[in-house]
Amino acid sequence: MNQRFIFIFFLFLLFFTSKVNAQNLVINPSFENIAACPNTSGQIENALSWTGATTVRGDYFHECDLTNTVGIPANSVGFQSARTGSAYAGIQVYSTTNIVDYREYLQTELITPLIADSVYQVSMHVSPADNLDDCFTDAIGFYFSDMLLNENQQTVLNVTPTVQNMAGNFLTDKGNWLLVTGTFTAMGGESHLIIGNFLSDAQTDEFAPCGNDAAAYYYIEDVSVQLIPELSIIGDDFICSGETTVLQAVNGDSFEWTIEGEPSTVLSTDAFLSVSPNQTTIYQVSDGTNTATFTLTVQQKPTVNLTDETFVCDGETVILDATPTNTNEPVTFSWVDGSTNATFEAQGEGIYWVDLMVNGCTFRDSIELFQVFDFEIDFGEDKVLCEDGSTILRPFMTEPFIPNLTYLWQDGSTNSELTVLEAGNYSVTVSNECFTKTDEVTVTSELCGCTVSFPSAFSPNGDGMNDTFRPASNCQLSNYNLSIYTRYGNEVFSSTDQTIGWDGVIDFEVADMKVYVWVATYQTPFRPSEAPQKVVQKGNVFLLR
Repeated sequence: MNQRFIFIFFLFLLFFTSKVNAQNLVINPSFENIAACPNTSGQIENALSWTGATTVRGDYFHECDLTNTVGIPANSVGFQSARTGSAYAGIQVYSTTNIVDYREYLQTELITPLIADSVYQVSMHVSPADNLDDCFTDAIGFYFSDMLLNENQQTVLNVTPTVQNMAGNFLTDKGNWLLVTGTFTAMGGESHLIIGNFLSDAQTDEFAPCGNDAAAYYYIEDVSVQLIPELSIIGDDFICSGETTVLQAVNGDSFEWTIEGEPSTVLSTDAFLSVSPNQTTIYQVSDGTNTATFTLTVQQKPTVNLTDETFVCDGETVILDATPTNTNEPVTFSWVDGSTNATFEAQGEGIYWVDLMVNGCTFRDSIELFQVFDFEIDFGEDKVLCEDGSTILRPFMTEPFIPNLTYLWQDGSTNSELTVLEAGNYSVTVSNECFTKTDEVTVTSELCGCTVSFPSAFSPNGDGMNDTFRPASNCQLSNYNLSIYTRYGNEVFSSTDQTIGWDGVIDFEVADMKVYVWVATYQTPFRPSEAPQKVVQKGNVFLLR
């Protein structure tokens, strides 16, 4: 008696003594039991009790393969963690190659043949491979045979599937395991299960045009065939947080759905119940006589705090850490650049995201980082304060668009400018989230008569500071005129009143943020008791928002 026969015989005895309504008739449902470690494609027979149905064989993936050819989670056709344990299978179900109707199938002998006129549920989880052609289909199903199939062909089997995936239910989610399931009434004597696409190429629908020489390939996990002898609930018993699944009550004439512990709240009276719980929940259904229960396990989304910062300093990096804080379960990572470590070095601003894969579920977390630029400040040359007058100190910024700046003057004030009434030494410290710069200026006092100065920038944003562009003067000007132009010579503002400045509006529209040209003419005594002097001044002003 060979080793494989002993193994199957042992499992037969084990399942035969179990309760019928809890028995999975598939011997090696998640492909964990191994005859030999796979090292290349086409070795499905390395998984105990599994084989093909034609001359081509499906693939067997196991974490024991360290070459990444048929390993887990990385292999030659994609990247996917096992839903259960450390193994799964894979088959090509459709292609647009020159081999018409090329198919691969998985086949296994059931623990015991099916009973005539009995209702069974068959199910499996599938996931499309992500290294191929983004070629997806809905054509996959199950066929039950009363004998082992070993057809001398590599094309579609000439049989009618017992259970077929619902038409239009295209299996496109490459990150998660998708449930394919259905119920059927057995003819009796069916002893073998075959999985694959039983439709011809002409009958197979594509989710989107697959293109030339493309293939639809699916990983297969957790295959189940179970007898449904009495009132029962069937459906996917595991979902990812945020997903919706449909539960079905079978073997009853009337139904009343509730949640365990909440008997007074009736969810539905239909045979089907669509649910999307945010935590593991026990559902119940009653037909008036019997009650069936069903535990739906929900994989919670890992809690991640990528970083406490929302910015990255100019010339520096931020370490993003996706290590979950609410689970010790094995987690794999896939960052925006394809790297797979738990941490990521973010350089520069942008949106950074990571996919966390746990128990076959994929969850995405992301963060947007803003770059904080370096800058310099400079008061320029020392300032002259006219006697009995005032002047305004503003530090000049080497970068005009530095947000979130804070100011601290030597007197403790925090405005962006400082009005000076007397001579002395003045300093300001300017900071943002990353950088701090300080500059000083000396203000001297002299008798200078009438002074006129124009700012180099203004910001008409309604904050009460620098909202208009006009001269600062300690005297009344005569024959005053101020005109402002675009760089193309179009006049946008004119005033003969030195107290009225430009508010950044052109023809009732908010002006663009850019540089404008100004020309001012006026007369003023240069020194007390001297005759008025005609002055013409020109310059540029930057409009900020």
